[in-house]
Amino acid sequence: MNYDSIILEHYRSVASAVGISQHCTMDDERIRELETDFIINSISSYIQLTNTEHKLKLIDVGCGNGYTLKTIGDKFKDIILNGVEFTPELLALARANESRQINFEPGDIRNLHLEDNCFDIIICQRVIINLLLRSDQELALIEIARILKPGGIVIMIEAFEEGLFNLNKARREFNLEDIPPAHHNLYLHMDIFSRMIGLAKLENIPIENTLSTHYYLSRVFHDVCLKMNDSGFIRNSLFLQFFDKALPLSIGEFSPLKFLTLVKS
Repeated sequence: MNYDSIILEHYRSVASAVGISQHCTMDDERIRELETDFIINSISSYIQLTNTEHKLKLIDVGCGNGYTLKTIGDKFKDIILNGVEFTPELLALARANESRQINFEPGDIRNLHLEDNCFDIIICQRVIINLLLRSDQELALIEIARILKPGGIVIMIEAFEEGLFNLNKARREFNLEDIPPAHHNLYLHMDIFSRMIGLAKLENIPIENTLSTHYYLSRVFHDVCLKMNDSGFIRNSLFLQFFDKALPLSIGEFSPLKFLTLVKS
């Protein structure tokens, strides 16, 4: 099965629709905000823990239009930044909108033409789920581990079946239809993922369930209120913005998207 055309077609349409916007690959503003906070905070923590004198090298594997790398570049002036992107249209956007010197290159996470042990930090933001074969997901994790220096970290944001199951269970309580994975995604399963990172010789720091409250609010509570009022879908509504700020993060286990930090020993 060659699913590359499915992925390329989807992200070509994303590139055409959103350009250099922060909404590229994620149009939910709260999720994008919390993802970016997690990445920035993880980099800060790593810098404090390592206290190294050499310039850190970071690569965003599946960097999209470069939004995350540009945000990192604004915060951390001394990190050497690199980006790899599979979709030519997204890569072109990233290269055209450089805010500082970032090395953007074409690449495939399943077969990275990069040296072993060459990066201190790797960003992998909703990329593994774009690989529609479990064997390719495993290859990608092995490749990530190969290019990561010992002691380096992978800052990973990926979607899991378990969170989606809980979310849909909550929706069924209100007679809402299940939400399926996107057509271009194969969600991870926690047990399978644990085996994969074991093969890649990566250690998983405890998973952060930061997005759970937001997923319940946006995919259950909000939809119930819209249904009661016979209203159409409203993305990033004032209703959601209020409750996102009013309630604490991480309530329950309702988010498919998990924040992970992997370490290479």
